[in-house]
Amino acid sequence: MVDNFSEKQIVVTGSSSFDLTGEIEEPLTGRKIDFILFPFSLEEISQIYSPLEIKRLLPRFLVFGMYPEVVLKPELSLEILRSIAYSYAFKDIFKLYQIRKSRSFREASAGSFSPAWERGFL
Repeated sequence: MVDNFSEKQIVVTGSSSFDLTGEIEEPLTGRKIDFILFPFSLEEISQIYSPLEIKRLLPRFLVFGMYPEVVLKPELSLEILRSIAYSYAFKDIFKLYQIRKSRSFREASAGSFSPAWERGFL
């Protein structure tokens, strides 16, 4: 696509489902840039919060993780993490196992894939 539409920039992010199924025939070596966004480290968190605040927020960090959006916008934590969890779990599973009835699968697996914060462990 990049070769055919040189005026466009294509950014592919997220899932490893292409790798899992071997759908990419041609390697993208030299034509792609990987950008991996890691969660905040404790050193980075200590630049945002005081030691006392970190101690108070530790249970939250352990449950929700330290993705930048989750740490910087706590009011959106549930929405962001739900999106991340469903993107990884469902997208890869649907693609890898060729599941077509996503609603049935979601209903059947509701307890299995629902994160801790949705099952009342927080």
